[in-house]
Amino acid sequence: CAFVAMATGAGQAPPRIALPTGGGRTPHASGGTTLVMGGRLEGVGLTAKTVSVFPGNRERGLPVVPALVTVLDPETGLPTALLDGTSLTALRPGAAAGLGARLLARPEARIGALIGCGQQAVTQLAAMTAACSLDEVRVFARSQERVAAFCAEQRQSVTPRLQPAATCRAAVEGADVVFAATTSATPVLD
Repeated sequence: CAFVAMATGAGQAPPRIALPTGGGRTPHASGGTTLVMGGRLEGVGLTAKTVSVFPGNRERGLPVVPALVTVLDPETGLPTALLDGTSLTALRPGAAAGLGARLLARPEARIGALIGCGQQAVTQLAAMTAACSLDEVRVFARSQERVAAFCAEQRQSVTPRLQPAATCRAAVEGADVVFAATTSATPVLD
């Protein structure tokens, strides 16, 4: 619905605003960034999403990508809903990636690769396995310990075999479907 609205002009999403922590030229020790995004969908309303990326939160046991979504009445501008943007931020890319895989992956696709194993990787894995009849999904992230924990946690949720990959190349080589769920500031794939 939202993709069609954007393509037909029934929706608007202006460029997002990025606010690095610390401001100015001196970044804050947290290394975080906050993003502010707005959107309008004809017949539905207005939204504002505030989402942050704070990599150091992982060590604190907090979400790396916390967020909040406000829905506004299109007639009055008054808030009508306040939503858990952290969950929505994990669901939306998973759903979009799953739709992309359903539309673009070959029907005979059997091997998947998932780069990253944070909070968004959970929904990306669910979307990948819902969209494709995979036998195996190779998982890679910088921390092999986190990959092993992710695979152990997710094995009960999906049908395909989850296989930890020692390198990104090992994960994607020969894969039919590749999803990247990472906040890496440097490219993870050639």
